[in-house]
Amino acid sequence: MPPVCKPSLRLPAKAPLSNSAQSFPLGARIAALLGLTLVAPLVALGAAELTLRVIDRTDRDAPWQTRGFHRPDPELIYAMAPNAENTMVDDEFVEYSRTNSLGLRDDEVGDKLGERIIVLGDSLTFGQGVAAKESYPDQLEALFAQEGRAVDVINAGVKGYGTDQSFRLFSSRLRSLDPDVLVLAFSPTDLFDNFNLSLYRLDGDVLVALDAKRHPLYREGRLLRALPRFLREWRLVRLSAPLLARIGAFNPHEEPGADDIAGWTQRKTRIEIGELVGLGREDDFAVLVLGIPGRAQGPDQYRWLHDDKPEGVRFLDLSRDRELMRFAERYYFAEDIHLNRAGHRLVAERLRAKIERSGILQER
Repeated sequence: MPPVCKPSLRLPAKAPLSNSAQSFPLGARIAALLGLTLVAPLVALGAAELTLRVIDRTDRDAPWQTRGFHRPDPELIYAMAPNAENTMVDDEFVEYSRTNSLGLRDDEVGDKLGERIIVLGDSLTFGQGVAAKESYPDQLEALFAQEGRAVDVINAGVKGYGTDQSFRLFSSRLRSLDPDVLVLAFSPTDLFDNFNLSLYRLDGDVLVALDAKRHPLYREGRLLRALPRFLREWRLVRLSAPLLARIGAFNPHEEPGADDIAGWTQRKTRIEIGELVGLGREDDFAVLVLGIPGRAQGPDQYRWLHDDKPEGVRFLDLSRDRELMRFAERYYFAEDIHLNRAGHRLVAERLRAKIERSGILQER
């Protein structure tokens, strides 16, 4: 029987690579895939940004407290930048402001040569809407100068501050300036500023300091300032920054006083005033509290402080000033809630008279 010849087994030859595959080696194809993986989210974000700009025409911006003339501050939540300039244009005024090296709207603070007064407060003390020399702290200094007295009056007012921030500003940064008189000015909005911008909580009658770096506003400001300028203008960034800032932040609305904001912050303000009086006893300065009325709140806005005033404090309550309250249209801007130049002049005159009557400068 003739031998059987077994067919040989041969593997089929590999098909030759196409020209396109030969021109893109494996490394290049992986790089292209990675590029698509990175570009796709950017395209999606760009589409979302364009959609937001079409459907949401609200003029959104970063909080004014943490940009431009102001900046995030790890002790105070926010503060004015040192050696900065700013111009605010409103329908009723053009306000130019310049800060010194301490971040205050005042001239440089030199060595103490005569008597010194520091005035703490918010935008009413800062002088929103008027020139620096027209603010009541500067006009108070001018009134003393007319009498031939060298009294240095330092304007430590910052827009939006409550007494929490004013108290910490003085105790941590300005106490070393050695005042003879410390004026703590506040307005009705401070009660809510002390809640929304809280720097202290209460443990009984004791102030417990909160970490300003964990406040949502501070964290949002830091986040936005870390981004390139062009990204800060994106609607997606402006919408997401406040949400991201809340991660790990404390919520001031969870404070025990959330169910009685006014009562809780009034109590806290009294304690802060008492603490300032205690510092005054240590450093030999007098404390004078100045209540500046809100235009729309009516007379006797600070009865809560009259009823339970800390011992050793002088109180000038301008919500009981007949001239100011009866003819408010003369002393406030027509549309803006702040004092105009004449209003600041009246406050300076009343404050000088109170200081003279009490004799607190002569006592130092």
